[in-house]
Amino acid sequence: MTGASEKAYKFERLISSIWIAFIKTGNPNTKGLPEWEPYNAETGVTMILDNRCEPRRHHDRELMQMSRSIW
Repeated sequence: MTGASEKAYKFERLISSIWIAFIKTGNPNTKGLPEWEPYNAETGVTMILDNRCEPRRHHDRELMQMSRSIW
């Protein structure tokens, strides 16, 4: 689904290793991935998975605040 390029295969291997690590240990951290901290409301850390993976803090803060006002 992501194409037949070397980047796509590399990303596929990374996603697979994340899932395998999580299934085996409950921790998704794996080689080739920045440190993935557990999410909590205070830090709001979410891992953005892309060709360049990176943790972001409260990346969706505005959306969450807007949705709270709606609900």
